[in-house]
Amino acid sequence: MDRRLFQACWTGNVENFLKLIEDNPRLLYTSTLENGETPLHITSMVGHFNLVKEIMKLRKEFSQELNEDSLSPLHIASAKGHVEIVKELLKADHKLCLVKGRERRIPLHYATIRGRVHVIRELILSSADSVVDMTARGETVLQLAVKNNQFEAFKDLVDHLKKFNKEDVLNRKDDQGNTFLHLAVSKKQYEVIDLVLKKNAVSNGALEINSLNKKGLTALDALLFFQSEAGDSEIEEILRQAGAMKANESKSSNCCN
Repeated sequence: MDRRLFQACWTGNVENFLKLIEDNPRLLYTSTLENGETPLHITSMVGHFNLVKEIMKLRKEFSQELNEDSLSPLHIASAKGHVEIVKELLKADHKLCLVKGRERRIPLHYATIRGRVHVIRELILSSADSVVDMTARGETVLQLAVKNNQFEAFKDLVDHLKKFNKEDVLNRKDDQGNTFLHLAVSKKQYEVIDLVLKKNAVSNGALEINSLNKKGLTALDALLFFQSEAGDSEIEEILRQAGAMKANESKSSNCCN
């Protein structure tokens, strides 16, 4: 990429950018860096909204390009939390929110990992179905929120699942057979467990609380297996009150029925 063009993108200098393109229109067609980044990748990362708008007018197709990390400009803007840029990109093409990058991650996955709640809302507004997309490792947005300790994002996503009748996502398992509840219990995330089991954040009966992972463990097994802290007893009480059982208890119960 021309050094002057890169500098204009990095600093968000709209006037310089447009002057460079006016003087040499070819710049926009030969501007991709060696790592696959276009001017739109750079401005979306740094957060220059006005320049993003100008670039989209000139070369809308940049919005589809993936860099060497398999990230589109929307992936980057979503991870960075640049909500106005996210809106602008989606306004041009709402299907951008379903573009899959590395490990089949869509922009919503990156926004969830970073806890960008306002971005999450915009992406879901653009495509309500995006919330059911899973990564190459079988991770749902709920599992990503738990893995990355993003409680506010988790809470927003659970609200969306309930509102749009997509609560089957609650019981989806990653490639290790873990549901979000296995992960939340293993990580001792009291807020998550309290929200879904005590505060009626999910519909009654929607959550399969005694689901087994590939090691044959329920969520309660996962807690007791790693039990070590004083607060664990509170989590165990919440689980028990919600009907959680250990795997061997669940088998015994089924045998007696």
